[in-house]
Amino acid sequence: MKKLRHLYYLFLSCLLLAPIFTFAHEVYVLEPDRVMTLEQLPPVSFIDVIRANLSDTIIWTALIMILAATVFSVSIFAPLEKKFDGYLIKLKHYAPFIARVTAGLAFLMCAYNQALFGPELPLNLMYGQFTTVVVAVMYVVGICMILGLYTRLSGTIGLLLFAVGLFYHGVYMATYLNYFAEMLVLIFIGGHRLSLKDKHITIHTARNLFDGLASKHGELAFLILRVGFGASLIYASVYAKILHNQLAITVVNEYNLVSVFGFNPEFIVLGAALIEIALGIFFILGLEIRFTALVLNIFLTLSLLYFGEAVWPHVILIGIPIAFFCYGYDKYSLEGYFFKKGNREPIF
Repeated sequence: MKKLRHLYYLFLSCLLLAPIFTFAHEVYVLEPDRVMTLEQLPPVSFIDVIRANLSDTIIWTALIMILAATVFSVSIFAPLEKKFDGYLIKLKHYAPFIARVTAGLAFLMCAYNQALFGPELPLNLMYGQFTTVVVAVMYVVGICMILGLYTRLSGTIGLLLFAVGLFYHGVYMATYLNYFAEMLVLIFIGGHRLSLKDKHITIHTARNLFDGLASKHGELAFLILRVGFGASLIYASVYAKILHNQLAITVVNEYNLVSVFGFNPEFIVLGAALIEIALGIFFILGLEIRFTALVLNIFLTLSLLYFGEAVWPHVILIGIPIAFFCYGYDKYSLEGYFFKKGNREPIF
């Protein structure tokens, strides 16, 4: 109980201080013309920012390390594992369903807003007069994903749409590697549980291959999803908060975050960048998966409330962490590899 109390107070502190590092998607809240202009400006050197804010950097780094260490020690506390294992095992069964429905909802939102994954990627710039056809396809794909019908075919179409986006927008599509990973997972495991009778339009041999892989190596699906999701977080942060950090600094100034939190714009952007990168690394390595998913969704919720961003581009960013929270650890996760014992696993 003492450890739980300590965790509660630390987590409460994290919630109270989280708005300091809560951040909007810069390309969602700035006008396209301004984004293009700001991308041309030289970035601020974060080495200089750290030197100018050395004491604050040390304090915040120490607080985050203490929080992470406390969560880890509580997470592997055997009596707590025994107490919560029954609930966690039940949650794990719902994770593929949540991931699949999340992808379906995301595609429906993309179709409704006529954009590929985000508002900065309008469909008409890629498809021109065929935009209406693509929108209709995206509606059908989204519905099929939600219902669990023709799941692998829907995932394949989703990959093709991603490929077209890659052709037009190049490396920027790494921002949406979460979609790429999600489509691979749907192709790999199909409709899984809680779906209507799943239909597969595939070559019989390929279908047998995927079904066999899914039954023997189903945990690979969440490895793929973790890596893709974490990589998308890292790239998005590096792009807008390091390589083109004038975007993020402009958002800080325009939303008057300096007067609210008392830090200079560069330090706020540095903090946001490092936390987002850390969250991505934790997902990729499989460390404190449930806690990381919870923290990310808290940050996203605060961002949506504070910046007034559109909800629809965040559907997949919110839904996949919920799936991670339910699924927890697999044998390919670092923490799961060392601390997962049969049905027992770290609780956070």
